[in-house]
Amino acid sequence: MKEYSAYDNIRFLHKNLIGKEWDDQLINVDALLLPYGAERYRYQCSAILFTAIGFNKPVLVSEEINPEVLENYHIGHTLDLTSKETIVKGLEEFVHAIHNYPEAFSEGLIAANQKYSGKHLIQQILEG
Repeated sequence: MKEYSAYDNIRFLHKNLIGKEWDDQLINVDALLLPYGAERYRYQCSAILFTAIGFNKPVLVSEEINPEVLENYHIGHTLDLTSKETIVKGLEEFVHAIHNYPEAFSEGLIAANQKYSGKHLIQQILEG
């Protein structure tokens, strides 16, 4: 974090965000990084993944977090956490994709948003 603190376009926020404060911060980011593969973090990361979909934000997630979502919808990349080299490579590829092809994840995010929307859930329940 210290190494990148000189860049105006990179922010690190280390605090609990609740309600509107969470929404406000999420609106102001380009993408979300969820590099937690440990089992104890999977529930939170999964919830944040679906929040990112709702806010149309591309994601870089560990391979353990809802792999079927990224298999079915091109909404981001998975991150191989086996070594420092694979993490760095994954980050570089993800940043390159977002920077050079900002529309790369748009179609997948729209499709995932429709699939996982509250409206779709209600329709599924009513159809029985």
